Amino acid sequence: MSTATAGAGTVSGHANPVDGARAAIYASVARAISFPDEELFDFVKSGGWSREFGDLSAELPFRLTLAKNGSPTKNDYDAFQSEYIRLFEIGGRNGSPCPLHSGQYSRDRLQTLEDLLRFYTFFGLRAKTSFMPDHVAVEFEFMSYLAQQSAQAVPDSADAHSLRLAQRDFLTRRLAWWPELAGRVRGQKPQTFYRILVTITEKFLGLDLQYLSQ
Repeated sequence: MSTATAGAGTVSGHANPVDGARAAIYASVARAISFPDEELFDFVKSGGWSREFGDLSAELPFRLTLAKNGSPTKNDYDAFQSEYIRLFEIGGRNGSPCPLHSGQYSRDRLQTLEDLLRFYTFFGLRAKTSFMPDHVAVEFEFMSYLAQQSAQAVPDSADAHSLRLAQRDFLTRRLAWWPELAGRVRGQKPQTFYRILVTITEKFLGLDLQYLSQ
């Protein structure tokens, strides 16, 4: 799996446009929560990411509203990058206050890694060597892949049903820790973009699980 690029693309041409939108949202969030390069910063600062997320959300079967101000608090790339490092990578003497690896929110990170690798391998995928398998950007890309496969599957087919179950299972077992991360981020009084990102993602994950459970 590779990390997503800024601009998740359109959802046209799918047998199921809802799952196409879901796939694009997961890819967009994966990119947004990855280490920011200048391309992402410019995309966020210009309002491109917020517009993209809003357009994709309009295709969903549930209501998901993004706050209007999704730009960085400071229009400075170095400050934006430093904020990411402060929140998610280095932090203080005790390390990152908001780690992005799901294994760090479990009792046994090794077991988490093994379970994730089994998930990825079952679907013929593997994480890039530059990312640990439990990095949330990788997990979101995996969900994007599954949703993309659902978008192209024949509706009500056995494949469509299996893909839906796989997504529900992955959300329940491997992404249930996101609300804890979101709470930690908000407690750090972050720049505007990261506060909005973790909050809207928390809402999306909860609503998406409800959708998959119907």
